[in-house]
Amino acid sequence: MAFVAVYPFHHLLHPTGLSALVSGMPSLLGLVRVFENWTFSLFFGTAELWGTISISVLFWTLANDVCTVDEAKSVYPLMGIWANVAQVLSGSYIKLVNSTVAAGSMVLSLQWLVGTVVASSLVMMVAKRAVDLSGFSPEVPVEKKKKAKSGLREGFSVILGNPRIRNLALLVVGYGVSHRLFEFAWKGQLRVLYPSPLEYQGMLSNVSMAQGVLSIIMMVVGRWVFRQLGWYVAAAATPVFMLVTGGAFFTLSIMGLAPNAVALATAGVVMGAVTQVFARSSKFSLFDPAKEMVYIEMSKEEKSKGKAAVDVMGSQVGKSGASFMAQAMLLTLGSIPAAMPTIFGVFLFICFAWLRAVASLNSDIKQQEDERAEQASQTATTTAEEGGGGAAASASAAQG
Repeated sequence: MAFVAVYPFHHLLHPTGLSALVSGMPSLLGLVRVFENWTFSLFFGTAELWGTISISVLFWTLANDVCTVDEAKSVYPLMGIWANVAQVLSGSYIKLVNSTVAAGSMVLSLQWLVGTVVASSLVMMVAKRAVDLSGFSPEVPVEKKKKAKSGLREGFSVILGNPRIRNLALLVVGYGVSHRLFEFAWKGQLRVLYPSPLEYQGMLSNVSMAQGVLSIIMMVVGRWVFRQLGWYVAAAATPVFMLVTGGAFFTLSIMGLAPNAVALATAGVVMGAVTQVFARSSKFSLFDPAKEMVYIEMSKEEKSKGKAAVDVMGSQVGKSGASFMAQAMLLTLGSIPAAMPTIFGVFLFICFAWLRAVASLNSDIKQQEDERAEQASQTATTTAEEGGGGAAASASAAQG
């Protein structure tokens, strides 16, 4: 709400003269505009953290505490259906606000949209309080509240000290870097076709609605994928989608840089929209549930420390790392079109590393399942032998 209050006066708060100082150095223009439009940058960063902290960590921590592995295979893919129904409705709501009450005014659009977010947050707080009072949420021991918060060094030590958590971090970082690099290139191309802020926002709303619809479909299919095809296929689906559709986007976009290749550039933007829809849908319906299932078999300490380290640090390191890479490419190569082939090369490398981490984690999961099955078999054999020995002793006593 503070951002909405200061937005009408942003021209007074922003040092608008900074861009003119680097007008002859286009590679620095993007970095300078981050500081020049500091209220926009601060609002964007806060919004990014809201999704990571409030949705990912808090919600999935509660889900992992109350679900078993077998329940998760059926329930987790369905948990996101209502979230994606809301995503479809939110895209429609944005278009409705922009076409009616906002009437082309960005100030009114922000006031309505941010106000809706605040109202929804209050509803979430009331709902969480109701869950706590109902007794459905697990009790948290008092001593946990006294523990000191994990620092940056401890987070890295947790990730590096546990192979399973390390692979989970690689999965999250792989998604964060590859998707952010893709978005950086795609949205740069998208702004060329839709220069107006409201037109650009409308296009993103259409993509968001398509993403929500496809996510709902894939979440229904996800139950079958987990039960019939297994964890590996579900976890590998997102990097495969990113690799195939994202590779097509970069290829078309690079070919579209040639003179008189507007059709190829337009096709690249369309393929970018397809990549965004499929990558995000598969992440919500398959990748996230697969990632969360790994935590279920961990100890309480591994769950709390590992999840905080992976979801918060891994996600932000992935996004920040991609942003630093993109900025470095702009500084050295000068523009997004010039940096496109290099971005494509890094994108491919990250996707293959991501797939390798999925395979490594799958091997670890299978090894643990085999060990558990072997222990169960040994326990059953021991029980049968003890039962057989007891029966023999009883028979001998009866004969005596």
